[in-house]
Amino acid sequence: MMGMLRSGNQLRLTGDCASAFKSMTGRCSLPRTVTEHNRAIQEAISYWESVDCAESRLLAYMLEQQLL
Repeated sequence: MMGMLRSGNQLRLTGDCASAFKSMTGRCSLPRTVTEHNRAIQEAISYWESVDCAESRLLAYMLEQQLL
């Protein structure tokens, strides 16, 4: 299992982390920086917070745990 390589603001997602990021955010490309990563996660959080149901609030909470 591969993961996440981080050096300062630079970021590289590999293996399961890359797949999970794409699934969580609905994006096809991977972020190259921590800023890009957090922006994509925050956009997904905003989407799920706009949906009014318990499941969407849970998904938003789970995504918040992925912020770097």
